[in-house]
Amino acid sequence: MKRATMMIVVCVLCCLAASDAFAQPTITSGTGLVGFSINSLGKLRIGPNTYLLALREIDRVSPIAAINQQYVFDYMEDADVTAETAHMSTMAKVDSVAECVVGNGYSNLPPKIRIRHSILYWYNKKFIIERFTFINDSSITQNLYLGAVVVPRVGAAYGGETVKYDSTKKVAYCYREGLASYWGLKLLGKPTYSAKIRDWDEYSLDPNSDASTDSIRYLMTSDKKSDLNVVAGSNGSIYQVNAGKFALASKDSVQLFYAITYGASATEAMQWADSASAKYAVIATGVARPRQALPEQCMLAQNYPNPFNPSTTFRISVDHSRHVLITVTDILGRIVATLVNETVEPGTYDVSWNAGAMPSGIYFCTMRSGDFTITRRMLLAK
Repeated sequence: MKRATMMIVVCVLCCLAASDAFAQPTITSGTGLVGFSINSLGKLRIGPNTYLLALREIDRVSPIAAINQQYVFDYMEDADVTAETAHMSTMAKVDSVAECVVGNGYSNLPPKIRIRHSILYWYNKKFIIERFTFINDSSITQNLYLGAVVVPRVGAAYGGETVKYDSTKKVAYCYREGLASYWGLKLLGKPTYSAKIRDWDEYSLDPNSDASTDSIRYLMTSDKKSDLNVVAGSNGSIYQVNAGKFALASKDSVQLFYAITYGASATEAMQWADSASAKYAVIATGVARPRQALPEQCMLAQNYPNPFNPSTTFRISVDHSRHVLITVTDILGRIVATLVNETVEPGTYDVSWNAGAMPSGIYFCTMRSGDFTITRRMLLAK
């Protein structure tokens, strides 16, 4: 893709004129087999092995939220930094996490949302999982078509790549003939609504930059018919994997998990998508989707059922975005399970624990967040 000359000149001049105080944090990390960079605007870039900007093969992964043909949240036109810039975090059962929260302050146009980007990764794996938490910041219910956008750069160059959608595996992937480099994108935990693929010249009014319209973006996000195969022209391509329409009440949120995979063949990229699906099944058993009513304080309710065998559920309340740690200890005070260890958005959640591998007895569940601590006693009766 040619998106270069004029934009680079403008960017260089702006950078020279700007103070370092305007620089925003960027996280660069990876699994050892896949490297990535995410900035405080939520722009995720990915490459093989250790991440190098010049060798990136995915130029951008970003979320999209569409109301209609006039109002679409898109990285290029709407995303703005918030107080929660790019930083490292933690999450139970995940090796490492990079996060940031992005708002729509750049345009201040509908939809009024925030999006938490969470990059979940495990060492020595050829995949990462990006979790988008879409939060409705408006005072009304918003009906949003949601999805993830990919701009490929296979072989560290724009143009000439092939993008396909495997409707059986539900994986959209890109590659360049003659190169052992295949990149897959798969929506996890929810049915795929559609996969849309466009040659860049059909998508953007300008071959040198993302000058698409909200009308085109809306059609790519709301259209249920999937595209199966596009060979890109000299300016490259863009594609989306969409999750469909969601009705978000005021201050409610929804999470979408996407696996981004890498392989030397389409088969290997698909296999890593299966591995990512298995990881998702493990991490998704922790915190469930929040209910609509927002609590005024933190709380850990008594588990139910109690006594239990072998599974039980705790209802937790979180009053504002904060890091939450929930652990289970035995009668001797030893930690036997970590149920939650991550940043949680405000809401009421159900957290489950399966104690099938534990002996009968008394256990204690403790929730900690800042200076808040509460413990509940429970009985496992087998």
